[in-house]
Amino acid sequence: MKRHLLLIAVMLMAFVTVQADDFGYLTVQKTDGSEQSFTALGLTLAFEGTSMIATQNGQTATLSLADLKKMYFSSTPAGVEELAVADAQEVRVFTLSGVDCGAYQSLSDAQRSLKKGIYVVKKGENTVKIVVR
Repeated sequence: MKRHLLLIAVMLMAFVTVQADDFGYLTVQKTDGSEQSFTALGLTLAFEGTSMIATQNGQTATLSLADLKKMYFSSTPAGVEELAVADAQEVRVFTLSGVDCGAYQSLSDAQRSLKKGIYVVKKGENTVKIVVR
């Protein structure tokens, strides 16, 4: 089993290196139909036991291999929406792994302050994902 996982990891890393310019995101589709995207640039994948560990910019996401249906590269991330709020409204920002990045006076302030990546933004009752490029 470990040999298969190592082979998959090596193939993924080689593919990321070759295709990173065309496909900026690795999207993981889970067996429940939900999808999670990671920016391909600087992404490190490791396999430990029955889990896949994705690490990027010091943040880690652990995914159960039993819950994964497929992985693919794409030019746009899955599940990312534009946040429909007035620019002057306060927003709260979180990483995909749930780390609180803080409150910002506006969405523009948050986008200027954050590193490149995908974030969860909450404004009142609305919660969506955004991409900071």
